[in-house]
Amino acid sequence: MRKLKRALTNDHKDCKLIKLDPADPTSPYAVMQEGYDSADPTCRMRMFYLQRDGQWIDEIARSAQGVRRMAGAKTF
Repeated sequence: MRKLKRALTNDHKDCKLIKLDPADPTSPYAVMQEGYDSADPTCRMRMFYLQRDGQWIDEIARSAQGVRRMAGAKTF
């Protein structure tokens, strides 16, 4: 079944809690959400992670360019 495109939200039902290193019992968790940035005119689906400051960060931009905030970043 094809997943519908969805804008990034702050709804807890749209988020997933993931363990960064499943093999490590003391590994921290991260909040992840798949969606598109509301400021992106192409509506490309991406993976976002919630930072400690409440800002969503695009995983592709973070891994390619270091930490970068999205223009339409959402805050809890």
